[in-house]
Amino acid sequence: GQFIGKEVKGHEKNTYWNGYNCNANNSIPPALLTRTPDVEATELQVSTFPNPSDAYFNLKAMSSSTELLNVTMYNLVGVKVQQMKAMPGQLIRLGDHIVSGTYFIEVKQGNEKVVVKVVKQ
Repeated sequence: GQFIGKEVKGHEKNTYWNGYNCNANNSIPPALLTRTPDVEATELQVSTFPNPSDAYFNLKAMSSSTELLNVTMYNLVGVKVQQMKAMPGQLIRLGDHIVSGTYFIEVKQGNEKVVVKVVKQ
């Protein structure tokens, strides 16, 4: 089905979400499957909107840490298409220049990592 949730919060170090389409291809590029070492979680929370989108994605990452975030967008085969650094709480814009398709956005902060799946229509 579709539209089963507007926001997803993970309690593990990795959270995978396929947008609003449960019938979507849920494969994750091997480059994004590496596990981070077990450390005390800072509860890094990432939200992307709109998803799906026909123009661009807004991303906001919240954390109890003030450490810099590394944000990287990959296509389905794991090729990096965009990369930037941001501060927690900062609203950033991704994907204006990419073609339609499915992408993964990886947000890293220290030993924490969250991966979200986005679809550009």
